[in-house]
Amino acid sequence: MKRNPEKARQYCKRWPPKVREKINASKLAWKRNNPEKVKASYRKHYVANRETIIKHTTKRSKQHPERMRMYRLKSVYKLTAELLNQKMLDQDYKCAICKSPFIPESESEVSRFVPPNAKVGWMVDHDHSCCSGRRTCGQCVRDILCPDCNHVLGAARDSLDRLKQAVAYIEKWKSKFEALLSSPEPVCSI
Repeated sequence: MKRNPEKARQYCKRWPPKVREKINASKLAWKRNNPEKVKASYRKHYVANRETIIKHTTKRSKQHPERMRMYRLKSVYKLTAELLNQKMLDQDYKCAICKSPFIPESESEVSRFVPPNAKVGWMVDHDHSCCSGRRTCGQCVRDILCPDCNHVLGAARDSLDRLKQAVAYIEKWKSKFEALLSSPEPVCSI
């Protein structure tokens, strides 16, 4: 027998407010004490309704892209719109590493910036050694970077030694090419 959620809501509305508050508090306490069961229940619901949930989420994302972006920043990095805008202001709306400017897509949406010639917008940099999962604690968020600089740090796995070796490598080859270009003999014989 399948429950009718609308009938259940109407039935619950007949209860006095104090009784409803007590029941809601009891439900909340149970959820806090049984996180594994809650997660399993959510998982079971997702598996049973996957297509509908994906369709609804996609539709909502397209209707409210800014709200979804801010939701993701809040859930993954613990960043509110105010904190993000303050970080952008502190960085003078530029990448923290290469100083390329973030250009607002519109005057009204201060939190939406895109670096010049980039397909992906700005990225939040955080210390990966702090939090191992997909979500951060919020304390390890560093600055806002352009995609190129963020990918460099990611590829180097935040290793100072690796980055120093990369700089030494580039300097070595740059000096060799400068020596070749300054010599009177032709560089290439193609």
